[in-house]
Amino acid sequence: MIATTATWWIFPTIGVFTFLFGSFLFSNNKKAIDWGLIVRCLCFQVLIAVLLLELPQGRVFFQQLGQGVEQIQGFANQGAAFVFGGIASKPEVLASIFGADGSFIFALKLIPSLIFIGCLIHIAYYFNILQKIVKIVAWVMNLVLGVSGAETLSNSASVFLGQIEAQMLVRPYLATMTQSELLAIMAGSMACISGGMMAIYIGMGIPSSYLLTASLMAVPAAFAIAKILIPETHLPDTQGSLKLVSEQRAVNFVDAASQGANEGWHIGVSVITMLIAFIALVAFLDAGLGLFGKQLITWGVNAHLWGMDLTQLSMGQMLGAGFYWVALLLGVPAEEAQFAGSLMGTKLVLNEFVAYSQLLTGVKAGLITPQSQAILSFALCGFANLSSVAMQLGGIGAMVPERRAEIAKLGIKAMLAGNLASYLSATMAGMLLHVEHAPETPIWGMWGIGVLAVVIILFSRWFFPKPAYQLQADLFKPLVTKPPSPQVFKPLPEGAVVLPTVVGTP
Repeated sequence: MIATTATWWIFPTIGVFTFLFGSFLFSNNKKAIDWGLIVRCLCFQVLIAVLLLELPQGRVFFQQLGQGVEQIQGFANQGAAFVFGGIASKPEVLASIFGADGSFIFALKLIPSLIFIGCLIHIAYYFNILQKIVKIVAWVMNLVLGVSGAETLSNSASVFLGQIEAQMLVRPYLATMTQSELLAIMAGSMACISGGMMAIYIGMGIPSSYLLTASLMAVPAAFAIAKILIPETHLPDTQGSLKLVSEQRAVNFVDAASQGANEGWHIGVSVITMLIAFIALVAFLDAGLGLFGKQLITWGVNAHLWGMDLTQLSMGQMLGAGFYWVALLLGVPAEEAQFAGSLMGTKLVLNEFVAYSQLLTGVKAGLITPQSQAILSFALCGFANLSSVAMQLGGIGAMVPERRAEIAKLGIKAMLAGNLASYLSATMAGMLLHVEHAPETPIWGMWGIGVLAVVIILFSRWFFPKPAYQLQADLFKPLVTKPPSPQVFKPLPEGAVVLPTVVGTP
């Protein structure tokens, strides 16, 4: 049950305006911001949340999705059991040796699932199933928001594909994209999580309804933040068009399955490698920070500085202190904001995988309430971290080497936009979930919010003034004239001589 208080809406409301105002301060062209587009993006976020979290069919869909993920992981476990034997298939044996906490080996759960999910995704891509789903989502996004086709396709694909795979769908357009479009697709990829990682997090225990809703809400949210940071000032080449470019790399069904399995293996090894390195690095830094905290106490510093325990100073405490106010603006209660802030900082510095793992540990330990768990499930959803900046620079930069320097300059802005997009989604979802569970809310409350969002979207889409670049494009659009009819030339008689024509002679 979501907690209810008289002032539950104050901090989240301030949070929405704070995140938008912060983006406005860093905008490179404040006068060119299309506020009609920003309003549509925010209302579309609300509409997605209402449809997926309140609609009965949406709840049934998420239940079936969770069951489907469990079945997929069951199939992956069968393959793992054949390869690894009882280590992967008999957790009770491991529990009898290592205790309840050692009932499974994490790597043997993660890698088989990623291998099989990667295999399924590549098969769906080979048979053009995934492309059709992406195009439907992109069509809806383009109709509602009115952004260019290339950036819509890329960000819609980011809900299902990884950061680099999504850009492959718009690879021919990367060289001619405007800077605003380029930031939008980079921010959109950082604000979402891929379908493969979503399945992993659902299997870990994160509610499927929160994850899929968060990833879909992140698309309009990323557009809102990106179009404030770098507003569109030129007419994109793909404005008003939706042409999906599908690069088929597999020669047949078997080749697609093997490519997906290899990709899943590489992703799994990469995740495990990063986890080992970063968790070890955090432990190393915590040891040094612990000594530094004790030294500060000997110098007369308060042992409970800014809510931190200097006797056991750690990176988690420092990140918690740094993101404390951000957590409050999301709607997290004050007594849980320190822990919530540490998770948000961990996601930014390390990755969302470590943050979700710590969130589940906090839930089991009773450190977090269902309200805060729901908010943080949205806030942590996304690839917006420091390592993703390097990943996009390497991946997208390889597709368009001539724009590599530009991509490098936009990397930090994209990471900022991706995180702010997740925070917007978390704030709105938290408020809507509160309204849904509040006893004083009438039955039509959630539906009323959804209808209001639709009305505002329609009004801003067709009655708000167009941005300057669209007005100029409409004003100076070249006249389309009827092509001249082809001239009919009679063949010359045999033996005729063609004399050269001299300019100026009759």
